[in-house]
Amino acid sequence: MPGAASIPARPPAAGADGAGDDVRLALAAAGIGVWAWERGSDVLEWDATSRALLGLPGEGAATPAQCLARVHPEDREWVRAAARMSLDPGVAAPFDVVFRTTSLAGDERWVHAVGRAVWADDPPGAPRRARRFIGTLRDDTAARRAERALAERGERLRAALDASQTGTFRWDIRTNALAWDESLDRLFGLEPGETVRSLERFVAMVHPDDRARVIEACARCAREGADFHEEFRVVWPDGTVHWLDDKGRTFRDATGAPDYMTGACVEVTARRRAEQQQERLLQAHRWAATLAEQRLAALETTTDALRLSEARLRRILDSGIVGVFFWTIDGGVTDANDAFLALLDYTRDDLAAGRIDWRSLTPERWHADDAARVAELHATGRHGPYAKEYRARDGTPVPVLIASAFFDGSHEQGLALCLDRRTEVQALADLQARERELHAALADARHARDEAHRARRSAESANEAKSAFLATMSHELRTPLNAIGGYVDILELGIRGPLTPEQLADLTRIRRSQQHLLGLINDVLNFAKLGAGTIRYDLRDVPVAQALASAEIMIAPQVAAKGLHYTAHVGGAALAVHADAEKLQQVLLNLLSNAVKFTDRGGAITVECALDGDVVALRVRDTGCGIPAHRCAQVFEPFVQVDRHYSRPTEGVGLGLAISRELARGMHGDLTVESELHVGSTFTLTLPRGESA
Repeated sequence: MPGAASIPARPPAAGADGAGDDVRLALAAAGIGVWAWERGSDVLEWDATSRALLGLPGEGAATPAQCLARVHPEDREWVRAAARMSLDPGVAAPFDVVFRTTSLAGDERWVHAVGRAVWADDPPGAPRRARRFIGTLRDDTAARRAERALAERGERLRAALDASQTGTFRWDIRTNALAWDESLDRLFGLEPGETVRSLERFVAMVHPDDRARVIEACARCAREGADFHEEFRVVWPDGTVHWLDDKGRTFRDATGAPDYMTGACVEVTARRRAEQQQERLLQAHRWAATLAEQRLAALETTTDALRLSEARLRRILDSGIVGVFFWTIDGGVTDANDAFLALLDYTRDDLAAGRIDWRSLTPERWHADDAARVAELHATGRHGPYAKEYRARDGTPVPVLIASAFFDGSHEQGLALCLDRRTEVQALADLQARERELHAALADARHARDEAHRARRSAESANEAKSAFLATMSHELRTPLNAIGGYVDILELGIRGPLTPEQLADLTRIRRSQQHLLGLINDVLNFAKLGAGTIRYDLRDVPVAQALASAEIMIAPQVAAKGLHYTAHVGGAALAVHADAEKLQQVLLNLLSNAVKFTDRGGAITVECALDGDVVALRVRDTGCGIPAHRCAQVFEPFVQVDRHYSRPTEGVGLGLAISRELARGMHGDLTVESELHVGSTFTLTLPRGESA
């Protein structure tokens, strides 16, 4: 619209033909207003739509000053300057501005004005002048609000990613160019502005021990269009090492070739460190058990009386009287249990002050033996039990039996088990006295056993509390996840405004992630119910064909997508099992989904049903990657999955098979597996036979 206060105007000519009326009606229907100004007049002429957009009362013409007064003060100079440039013969710029105003209803609106000058037909050589200035107005408020809402959603998403220590990236597979956000800079220890721009730079920051695996995974994505999911270490510029969990989805171009990948990284250093600490504790337990067996075998060769006491000594060792300490190769003792401290008459304060050094505790005549064992440690990572002495706080020599091992991946720190040999020496010197000591030890072992029973009852109570906690947390988490799904539905319906294809794709990924998280929470909730014993079974006769058909419908799209060959032989429609129909379908769906997940494209899945007396056996056989023999029993344990060394990375937390087996047993049946690596797996569900229909 023209913005100079001195611009005169003339109303548009009346009596327009029918075509002109049609045009005005069409513009009004589209919410587009029309305005005009004749240079010989001092008024601007507006139609009803334009007047409503500008908040001008009444009808007919208005002065330029009145019109400009309706423009927001911060936008007036811009509108005025645009009008002058359009009417300047030397510039004649298009008039195209967006400004704010207040409508007749009193709300602030954004208006998009477009116009042009109509030049007079003056004689050649005369100065060029504008005869008319005409244009349109359109309400741009909805688009502006949609842009603002989209920007706010982007800011909230960025805040959520920053809070969860998550960074996002995009990899152009054709050019190897990388683009990622500032959150990912922080996860790689980079300063702002140091963003990695190429795949080669990214790979260079990966820990050398993980680099080959990451390169191969990237190559597979570029070659086959596979998705990316790896956990690996990165080395920060300051030399510290951090663990990242990196997931990416590969997208293809119109020809089907891999085109680009988008994904996200999460730092998992704390979880990895916790897993390593847990592995150290498990390693200490394994070594304690091994040393106990060796100790009992050695005692068996002394006397018949000692051989008879083997079981008693095992209970003594298991009761926690074995000395355990953590050491460094230079002699330091970083931690120890009470048994070790008591053995040498030291206290926790001595340990904290660094006054315990295993080299200083060793008398000089044992230094050569220690040197030989240290050499064995460097060669094999461990050394077997050997006898030596330590000096107690008061200098008294204490005979002990020692076995040590490096922690996995370390050549500086390790674990040692220490047995007090003073009792053994006394037993060899005086068998009768040793027998009395063994009786006393037996009493201690019985006491330890009672303590263990009490500890077990306490652990069972804690487990029940854990199950109740998991159930409560799962219910609490499902509410916001369902809300996320509801907001995605609102956005997809266009209630908040139209969405671009890229935004719809983002919503699809959000929905997929929400459904995946909801499925995991449902698994945790079901497992918590099983642990708490709150699952109820509605046992009745269920036709096998009917239950299998219901499960097949749900996995049919995945079977077709992977090009799998699926066959089922259920032995007739009359065969039935005595089970809970809903829980039977849950078990079948889990077994079929796993078969689809772990079977490569073009493989086969076969379902067979056999009757064995009063038991019906349902077998789900696939030609997938298979399970190592030593892992078959473990796949039914909670939170256990087959190692990535043997299969592709898969989603889930390792509860599906554990829940399925518990449900099968709750229906008086069982779930077992037979598998051969690289050949396939067969899961067999056995249930009581039901009455035929």
